[in-house]
Amino acid sequence: MIKNGFRNVVAGVILPILAGTVIYLIISPQAYVTKFFWQISGMANPFRNININEMPLLVRVARYYLCDYLWALALTHMIFLILGGEKPGMSIIISMAFCMAYEVLQLTSSVPGVFDPWDLVVESIAGLTVIAEILRKRRKEYEKSNRSFISSECIWRDGSGQRIE
Repeated sequence: MIKNGFRNVVAGVILPILAGTVIYLIISPQAYVTKFFWQISGMANPFRNININEMPLLVRVARYYLCDYLWALALTHMIFLILGGEKPGMSIIISMAFCMAYEVLQLTSSVPGVFDPWDLVVESIAGLTVIAEILRKRRKEYEKSNRSFISSECIWRDGSGQRIE
């Protein structure tokens, strides 16, 4: 069951896509997406002179893996929401199949990009993160609903199981 649907879409899909895109636009000036964005915006890319290989390790990791992580997070969450919020396992399977297909298509030059097996690892971690968060929320809701039942029982019974009068 999906509660707070709009909030889930914003937090689980839109924000990761926006964050990944902003990171990409800033520190990936030679990427297809970045060139396309600046071309359709009609503005000059203010970050066009950045050389990613001269950047610190953390920036390179963000460029090569954080964006993929965020986009895979959004993809898995979106698939989960499309499936009605009931099938987290199926969500990760579909998400991973899509990610694997996209990476393999990069080998054939059918889609832009460079094949990187570490992308699959990062995308798997993203999918597992979404599923872990979903299961954590479900457990929290379950415990909350059962806690109210247990609390009402404790009012009526003492430790020996006798009804308090």
